Amino acid sequence: MPPKVETKSKAAKAAAAAGSSKGKKKKWSKGKVRDPLDNAVMFDQGMVDKLHNEVPKWKVVTTSVVSERLKVSGSIAREALKYLESKDLLKLCNGLKGCRVYTRNVKKIAEEEAAKAAAAAANAEKAGTEKAAGKAAGGGVKKEKKGKAAEGDE
Repeated sequence: MPPKVETKSKAAKAAAAAGSSKGKKKKWSKGKVRDPLDNAVMFDQGMVDKLHNEVPKWKVVTTSVVSERLKVSGSIAREALKYLESKDLLKLCNGLKGCRVYTRNVKKIAEEEAAKAAAAAANAEKAGTEKAAGKAAGGGVKKEKKGKAAEGDE
């Protein structure tokens, strides 16, 4: 004879159906929670220095780029870009009201770098004449070697 098959009661079948994986509803994810930005609403001296030194070297400058990189609010970034444009450090590419796109002013940057190079050359020339004057006065005396290496040379 074949083995007996155990039959389940209606209550056992209902409990098994309720406990199965198909009986559970899908839980939807809550989505990504974005941390609120803590952007500055006023410029301090460090930000002004970055504004003058770094921003004119960027290839494409927009309000959102300045806001992200310098951690300032959008309105402050817009005003900063207008300021840099008035100083001829940036050049306006696209002047639509919604998104103003700026680029670096290559001529102005080249002029500033040439001025810095000329100043550095003048300082180097001045320092070179001071060194030459020091050697002529006897400042160019060689120092003696110290330690075991000096003993071995004798």
